[in-house]
This record gives sequence, structure tokens and C-alpha cells, in this order.
Amino acid sequence: RDGDFMAVIGNRGAGRLTTSMAGDPRPLVGDPARNHTTMATIEYRHKALAGGEAVAQAYWQQSSFLFEGGAFTTFALTTGGPAFLDQSEIQSEKRGVKLTWTLPGTRLFGVRTTAGLDVTQDATSQVLARTNRAWVPEARLNEVSPFVQVQRSLGSRLLLTGGARFEYARLVVDDYTTLPSNNGVLVRGGAPSFTNVLPNVGAVYTLGRGWSTYASLSQGFTMPDAGRVLRDVRLPGLDVDTLFDLQPVVVDNREVGVDYQRGPVRAHVAYYHANSDLGSLLVATAEQVFNVRRQPTTTQGVDLTGEVIVTRRLTMGATYAWQRGRFDSNQDGVRDTDLDGLNIGPNRVNVFGVAQ
Repeated sequence: RDGDFMAVIGNRGAGRLTTSMAGDPRPLVGDPARNHTTMATIEYRHKALAGGEAVAQAYWQQSSFLFEGGAFTTFALTTGGPAFLDQSEIQSEKRGVKLTWTLPGTRLFGVRTTAGLDVTQDATSQVLARTNRAWVPEARLNEVSPFVQVQRSLGSRLLLTGGARFEYARLVVDDYTTLPSNNGVLVRGGAPSFTNVLPNVGAVYTLGRGWSTYASLSQGFTMPDAGRVLRDVRLPGLDVDTLFDLQPVVVDNREVGVDYQRGPVRAHVAYYHANSDLGSLLVATAEQVFNVRRQPTTTQGVDLTGEVIVTRRLTMGATYAWQRGRFDSNQDGVRDTDLDGLNIGPNRVNVFGVAQ
């Protein structure tokens, strides 16, 4: 990235868009943003292990992400000090193992069974690159997730699926001190752990003449952006074990859809609804430093896809996605406020062609 353009800030009231112009942005935002990732994987397959197929994969990834910065009071060198030019960099190292073993339905009363185990470790920190200061301390997330998934055909039209995943996560953070702009408070480290069982069920029914329909219920499990939570601590006497905002995000997902595939035509339509009693929202400060707020959140949407094989060498299609999200802004049990562009993507239409 050359970084030889700079922003020209617009004015919403005057209807003037933000644009850019040629120039050196470094005096205002620091060095150009850059990403660097090194990754290695190794995989082993055994197609006849105890009557099933086994796959083992190990991986390692090291990444750094440098962001453009600015002269912000957030980066001040002293408590209450003047704005200071700095920029942040995320440094991350991930490693893990994935194991799966699949037994075909012909070996177990028509039930195809997959069992597996995911083990991961993610160590991530965020520094202020120009002054070599810690903004977010290193957080080591360790996850162990055994799972089992089954599927069974009933006749020629109905396919049933189901399973469960057990999630164990442990977040380890040492003692650290926040930036002067956050009062330079000492936060005691800790190692909070979380467990959850995430079930899922689904069904696919073939209607005939190219039509099929499906429905699914599932739960998802993710951690909130721990870095933004940790760096935003302002009050003294807190510790990592008791920070409420580090609680995981558990999402209940429901989806129904219809598919059509016949001859050169393919089509898909789906409706989904996702609800979390403790969602994780990004909130921007005046200096565009993003913090996390935990609120009950609901999103729903519709996806449409159509595709036509025009010739052996040309495929044309289009997609449409509509989604809406709301959150409970005052904790009264009612989702009363729309999610903004930081937390949900825009509706979109894409038209595409693929030539071979």
C-alpha cells in the first residue's frame, strides 16, 4: 500500500461526501496500514480407520495488522494530556488441531455419524506502534470443543440432521495498566472460563421436480471482542475474572429456505432469525476508537440467489440480501433501537457473470 492519498472530510448537513486527494497522510495518520500473515498447515487422511474416514489437521498462524492512527487524546502520554499522534497494531499467534472421524450410514443402521474435536489457542495483543506502548495486554484464549453430528435419510425425500457441540473456553490475561486516557488504572489479571452445550437440528425435504425445502435450529458460541473490553476499563479495583463484558455471546439461530435446481437454472431463498440475550455491539467514540457494549440483540434477514447457465462457458446470476437488526437499548426486554452500520451490513444487490 503506497499511502499517497489523504482524506477530505465531508459535511453531512451540506450534503458533501467525504472524498480523498493526493498527498502525504503520514503527518496526520502515521504510516500506511498494512497486514502480514504467515500460515502453515499439515493434514493427514485415513479412509478406512475402524470402518470410517479420519482426518487430522494441525495449523499455525502468525499475523500483524497495523492501522492508520491519528492525533487523539486517547493516545495521550499523560492523564489528561494533549492529543498525541500514534497508531495501533494487533499482533496475533494462533495454533490448533482439528480431528474428525466419519462413519458412513451403511455401517450404523443408516445413520451417518461424524465425531470430532477442535483444540485452539489464540494469543493476541494490541500495541501502540509509534511509542511501543501496550494498549491491550496479551489475551490467551484456549478452546476445547468436542462434537458429534448425525444424519439419517427417511425414504427418498426426507433427510434429518442433528448434533451437539460442547464448548469450553478459558481466557488468560495477566495484570496490566490501562492508558493514561483511561486513568492509567491497574487491572488485576485472571482466567475466566466458560462452558456451553450447543445443539442443532435440521431437516431437508425433497419436493420433486427440482424443488426442496429445509429448516434448521442451532446455537452459536463466540467470544466478544476481548481487546476492546480490556482496554476500556476506567475504574480502579477491577479484575479480569469479574468483568461482565467478557461473557460469551450465545446466539439462537433459526432458518428456513427453499432451493430449486433443474436444468440450467438454480435458485435459493432463505429467511433467518438470530437472537442473543447478551449481544456484543461496537460503539464509536468521537475519535473513532471503538468500544464494546453488551445489549440483547436480534437480527433477521432474507437471502435470494438466482443463477442461469447460459452456455457451457458463461453463467449469469444475481443475489439480493436484506437484513435488519435491533437491540434493547434500555434493558426493558424490548428490542427498540436499530443496529447501525458498525454492527450490521447494508442491504445489497449483486449481479455477476462467470466466464470460463
